[in-house]
Amino acid sequence: IANPCLLVKRPPSPAGRTRVLSAEEETRLLAAVAPVGRRNPEMLPLVQLALQTAMRRGELLALRWEHVDLERRTAYLPAVKNGRPRFVPLSSTAVALLRAVPMTESGRVFSIEPQTVAAAFKRATRRAAVGGLRFHDLRHCATSRMADKLPNVIELASVTGHQSLQMLKRYYH
Repeated sequence: IANPCLLVKRPPSPAGRTRVLSAEEETRLLAAVAPVGRRNPEMLPLVQLALQTAMRRGELLALRWEHVDLERRTAYLPAVKNGRPRFVPLSSTAVALLRAVPMTESGRVFSIEPQTVAAAFKRATRRAAVGGLRFHDLRHCATSRMADKLPNVIELASVTGHQSLQMLKRYYH
């Protein structure tokens, strides 16, 4: 009997997202996540750190103080998406941001939950009139900026945690 599944074609993979914030959009977004009124005070440093480090939302939310070394300017990520732990270098700005974040009893750098981040970020993009932006696009913005500073693609891959150099091609404009 012929296998009918052989007649089914796999749908094409969607094109990778290339959404990058302009300087004006970034200013509006940061103003929209600023802790005013009932807004979560952790959103501003979370977004700023995402733009500085190119870390994924899950990596930022799982970050623990015991894995942050402000003197050596590194953050250790023991469990990441691809399964391999890595060290993330921290810029001077990232170190200053982390120094300003109050320590929590849980040991996590950010105590905010993923669903809360998603909802708050969606509201902030609406307030800032920044259409079509997802939290993960901040990683793309940060990686694009790093690509301008790090001409060596291997270095960029080790900083961002990308395993495939194919994935990094889109960051070199």
